Amino acid sequence: MARDKDTSGPTIEPRCLTQQQAADYCGLTASGFAAWCRQGIVPGPIPGTKRWDRKALGCPRQGQWPASR
Repeated sequence: MARDKDTSGPTIEPRCLTQQQAADYCGLTASGFAAWCRQGIVPGPIPGTKRWDRKALGCPRQGQWPASR
């Protein structure tokens, strides 16, 4: 008998994000996110990887995003 996946616990958000996930997290398209990286608004990927650190991107609830998006 197969068990249903328990979804009652907390959701675990991954710390390392792909470029598309990082763009989604920031509420941007992939090209918009790439532009923000070039402009230094958000940090680039973790050195030696193609992944972005979710915590390094900041949190929109803490007012860390630029005023013009």
